[in-house]
Amino acid sequence: MRALLTMLAGIVVAVPVVAQTPGPVPPTNQSLFESLDLPAANDLRTGAGEPGPSYWQNRADYRIRATLDTASHSVTGSETIHYTNNSPDSLDYLWLQLDQNLFRPGSRGSLVNGGGTRWRGSFTGGGDNLKKVQVVMGGHAVTPKTVVDGTRLRIDLPTPLAPHGAALDVNIDWSFVVPQYGADRMGRFHGKDGWVYEIAQWYPRMYVYDDVRGWNPMPYLGQGEFYLEYGNFDVSLTVPRDLIVVATGALQNPDDVLTAEERTRLDKARQSANTVTIIGKDDVGRPATRPAGNGPLTWHFRAENVRDVSWAASRAFIWDAASWQNVLLQSFYPREGLGTKDNPGWENSTRYVRHTISYYSTQWFRYPYPVASNVAGVVGGMEYPMIVFCGVGGRGSRLFGVTDHELGHTWFPMVVGSDERRYPWMDEGFNTFI
Repeated sequence: MRALLTMLAGIVVAVPVVAQTPGPVPPTNQSLFESLDLPAANDLRTGAGEPGPSYWQNRADYRIRATLDTASHSVTGSETIHYTNNSPDSLDYLWLQLDQNLFRPGSRGSLVNGGGTRWRGSFTGGGDNLKKVQVVMGGHAVTPKTVVDGTRLRIDLPTPLAPHGAALDVNIDWSFVVPQYGADRMGRFHGKDGWVYEIAQWYPRMYVYDDVRGWNPMPYLGQGEFYLEYGNFDVSLTVPRDLIVVATGALQNPDDVLTAEERTRLDKARQSANTVTIIGKDDVGRPATRPAGNGPLTWHFRAENVRDVSWAASRAFIWDAASWQNVLLQSFYPREGLGTKDNPGWENSTRYVRHTISYYSTQWFRYPYPVASNVAGVVGGMEYPMIVFCGVGGRGSRLFGVTDHELGHTWFPMVVGSDERRYPWMDEGFNTFI
């Protein structure tokens, strides 16, 4: 072997040199981990990302009066938006969102999301029906020029809205038919004891005007979520007497819409870590669960410093509740949501809600609202301030997971208020992380 190695070492082998053409560089995801190209600190935002001394947000406060007609499955409403321009800019026009127009046949969203996609929902008769649009500035009411472009409404103002705190009112009357399946964000579920209505994206609402892009009038196509101004909401919902209503905000008139026994049970739930039955499965639909009298009832809710309001109504609701540190925790579900001993269902929902609210409040920061409600229906999983919609068929760990996820969105984006329509990865990513 040594002789062979010596011989080989003395041999010089001539190898022709061949020019090599560099091949394509395989793609990498390195750019995803590069430093973000963020703007320099200024008076609007500090270097730490906090609001600076000149930071501003516009504000939209809403007073909404709406009626649910269960015969036609329609909602008719009127609202006043008190809009405050805190920006340094004069505004010649306003942009509002008409999300129900997603469900109009031939809408842009219906063309993008047809067939069996999750974000489908257009139907004959769908869409917003605007009956009045009025602007009140300086005490004078005018009917402005308006342009409807799909899910967007532009209102041209008679005179510019001045900067630095000037305000106006927008009065709008409208109606729409509730889709049976509304892009997995709203709709109605038909159960043994009646319809469950989950109502969201239901009132004309302001687009955001910010210091980054000015107006943000991106159309609503179903899969893109929301970017909304904050404000106070005063909402009155008139429904048939046999329906139970839950909404964003605190109920203002329990004496008018609940029986004495239900109010007593609710007071007990406000002091209990364990689930308390307000309306049990054997009481659903019984006249004794409704205040004496005839005709519809109006449920009055108020919410402060939130960016949206949603609600649900049904005669089929089983209702139970508990509390955590003065936060009322509630679940509303039809009997189709009940599980079995081996495969538990919505009878465990309030316990799941309490776990979520208490855990995230301890891990991150305290839940900022007085109420947290979970509603079972046609919507698979969707979040709104103080109320979430989860699928009626959820069971066991699946129901726990979707409840935890949707309520987790309270921390981001309900409080943070990010632009979900443009950057959906932010709120979903942060929520998955927590």
